[in-house]
Order: sequence, then C-alpha cells, then structure tokens
Amino acid sequence: MLIPDILNCTEKANVTKAPLLQSLKTMVDEGTTRIKTPYKDYHYDRPIKLGLISGITRESLYDSSTQKASLYSDLRKMGFLSRMIPFSYEYPINKTTNIFDYIFGRRRSSFQMRIPQLKTPVDPQIYEPMPRLLSKLQVISHSLAQFSDSYGFRCQKNLQKLCYASAMLDNREQIKQKDIDKILNLGRWMNFSFNDL
Repeated sequence: MLIPDILNCTEKANVTKAPLLQSLKTMVDEGTTRIKTPYKDYHYDRPIKLGLISGITRESLYDSSTQKASLYSDLRKMGFLSRMIPFSYEYPINKTTNIFDYIFGRRRSSFQMRIPQLKTPVDPQIYEPMPRLLSKLQVISHSLAQFSDSYGFRCQKNLQKLCYASAMLDNREQIKQKDIDKILNLGRWMNFSFNDL
C-alpha cells in the first residue's frame, strides 16, 4: 500500500488515528483473507499481507505540540515502529542547487529511471535461507532496534524480504552477495539520522 503522506491519515482525532494505525499494523503482521467493498467481495485462501510505503517530514514525525504525543512516540508504543524500515535523508546544498537549476530550466536531466517489469509468480516463491549471507544484514537490524525498543527480529526478517525481492527482480531462485550489498548500501539511509543523499 502506498500512502504518499501518512500525516493526512494520522492528523485526525485519536478516535480515527488509533484504529487506522492498528488496522495497518494488523495488515502488515497478519494480513487479511477478505476484503469487502460495496462493489466486490474478495476472498483469499491464504492471508494477504500488506507492505506499506509512506512519507512524512521530520517535523511532523516528532511534533507533539498538537497531540498528546508525537507520531513517533505513538508508533513506538504500539509496536508499529519495530515493523518498519525507516528511510531518512537530507539534501546537501549541491543537490538542492541542482534541483533548483532543473526547475528553472537551466539544467537538463540525463537521469533515466528504469522501472522493471514485474512478473507475479503463479506459485509462492520459496527461497532457501542462506545464513552466511543474511547474517551480514544484522548490523542494520541491530541499529534500527534501538529506535523501537526491540531486539530487531522483525527488522531482520524485513531486510531479508528485501533481499528476496531483489533476487526475484533478477529472476533468480536464490539470493546472492549482490542482493546483500544492495541492502547494505541502502543501510546508510535506513535510520532516523537524515544523512545526506
């Protein structure tokens, strides 16, 4: 599920915010076997779990002036923070200048994004765990555990899922060191430190 700005959902009264966050947490953890709308009723044999991608500004995440607690505190208390892999970044001055130059028309972008064609597997893809490779991700899961008062178990599982997804994008049936390296390289931004891009 993609929510461009989670603040639009959580800025509401606590009466609506808490049930929404609990529902999202349940969808991430347990999934659902039924989705009912006025137009269609979906039934699944196995629970369909949800991945969530969203964005929020630093100020909105930590702001507690309009609520009893900040969104960060709420997510942490309810255990949702341990289910997330946060990405934070900040633009250094040279990137900010380049972006403005592009907006003003003084610079053409040569960057081309390639969106891979995704093939939905007919059968569930089962990847053989490779402890020797997957244990290298532990440095990130330990680091993220400090933000959520957890041990990092869920984070480790989510990082491994990213490795499996990388292998799946390459149409491979097992992960390789290059999948681990991708995640480790992204690890610089998997935190709440807002490191430069």
